[in-house]
Formats: sequence, C-alpha cells, structure tokens
Amino acid sequence: SERRGRERSHGVWQGRECDGAMAASELDNLILEMAMLMNSGEQDHGAEAARQLRVLSMDNRGDEQLRSQLGQSPLLLEGLLHLLGHGTDAARYWCCQCIVSLSHKHTQNQSTMAKYPGMMEAILEVLLHGSRLSRGAACSALVESTFRNAENALLVAKTPGLMHGVVSVMQNSVGDVRDDAAGVLRNCSNYSQEAAEVIVQTEGVLDALIEMCKGQHNSDRFTAMGTIQNLTRCESVAPLLCKTRVVADALIPALHSVGTGEEHDVMRAEALMAITNLATGEELKTLVA
Repeated sequence: SERRGRERSHGVWQGRECDGAMAASELDNLILEMAMLMNSGEQDHGAEAARQLRVLSMDNRGDEQLRSQLGQSPLLLEGLLHLLGHGTDAARYWCCQCIVSLSHKHTQNQSTMAKYPGMMEAILEVLLHGSRLSRGAACSALVESTFRNAENALLVAKTPGLMHGVVSVMQNSVGDVRDDAAGVLRNCSNYSQEAAEVIVQTEGVLDALIEMCKGQHNSDRFTAMGTIQNLTRCESVAPLLCKTRVVADALIPALHSVGTGEEHDVMRAEALMAITNLATGEELKTLVA
C-alpha cells in the first residue's frame, strides 16, 4: 500500500564522506559555498552545487545529524527553491534529487523541506514544464516526501494544482516516470483519508489510473491498482467510486488477467480487496468463485 521513491545515479561527482571528521566550521563553510553557487545566477554553477549537495547526502546517508543540517539549512532550502524556479532543467533535476536523498528515512527533513514556503509550488512547475528526466525526479521527490508521512501526504494533495500536475505526468509519460507519478497518488491515498478525498475528486485521476491498470507493464498496473485499493478503504470515497467505471474497467479485468510473478499476484489480490471494499452483501456472494 505504500511507495518509496527511486534514486537514480548518473555517475555524479564523488562527494566527501564526513564520517565524523568534518568540523562544524568546515560544514558551515561548505553549506555557505553551495548556497552562494545556487543563488549566483550562474546556471551551470547552480546545477553543479545541487549535484554536489545530493552526493554529499548520499555519501553520508548514515549520518542523521549531518543530513539534518543539510536538509534544514535555510540557506540551502532557499538555494534549492531558487534553482527550482529559475535554474536550468538540469538544475531542477538535481534539486529534486536532493529532496529525494535528504528526505529518505528522515522524517524531520521530509517535513521541513515540504513545508518550506513555495517548495510545493516550485515542484509543480517542474511537473508542468520540465523535461522527462526532471518531471520524473519531481515525482520521486513527492513520493519520498509522502512516504509514511500523513501530514505531507495531505499537504501534497491540498496544494492547489499539484494533483492535476501529477495526473498530467501520468497521462503524458511512460515507464518509470508514469509509475512514480502514480506512486505519489498511492502514498497520499495510503496515509491520509482526507488526501484520498481530494484525489478522487481530481479531474482525470480515475481515468489515468484505469488506463494504467490496462497497460502491459506489471509495475504500472501494480502501482495503479494499489492506489485504487487505497482509495476504496476510505469510507467517504468508496460510494463515489461505486458510481464510476473503476470496477468494470479496472478491478474485474485485473482478477481475470493472465500473468506470473509477485507483482502480478499482488495486483490481483489488491483488485480483490478493492472489489470487496466496494461490494454490498449480495454482491460479495458473486465473488466466492
């Protein structure tokens, strides 16, 4: 029922491992240097600074204190926000990857970064106007921000336009990018019933999920079906779903689909749970077979 974001490595600069040896003043200087580059207006420098920040976080993923200093630094947060709004597409890509890495298994960083004024709106702009790579990174950032975080799930769902942006990516992308976009909906619907209500009322969302369920790739179908199953668990949402074509066009066909592998089996199981959640007593009898 939950989804964690992907982290993709593209042979980035190998950052320094702090392993407790970096003095506080040295880290402060490094943060200041990266923040100045992000805000300098020099596009290539900004992208490189964001890339270095991501690698520094990755290389020290076991150092929670260091990652706290990076993920909650007002200087770096302002730098990331500036690049998301004014940087190149490459800079936006690396900024989103920073959010993924710094949020990973770090609840405080998750909350601080997601709530930073303007951050969600800046990510929305990447969803709407970025390249395939930066849109995918933006979806991964939202997936990681909402992983096991109910407050962030609701924040993402209620940010004006953000659900429409996610749906747009689902409708106009393929492969990992579309899968990550659906993963945003899956996390939000899993951790917040109020978010589930927002999702089901978002224009195009059910059509996009149904189309993914009909797809040829198990990962797409797996994520979309998990999202639908999450939605059916919400008491206020289930009656709305019964009035749609979700059961006929997505859930029943999933039960009869042919395939092998764990993702296929889980998808069928989630389809059955979803139908059960939506069915009345009489309708449940037809599921015995």
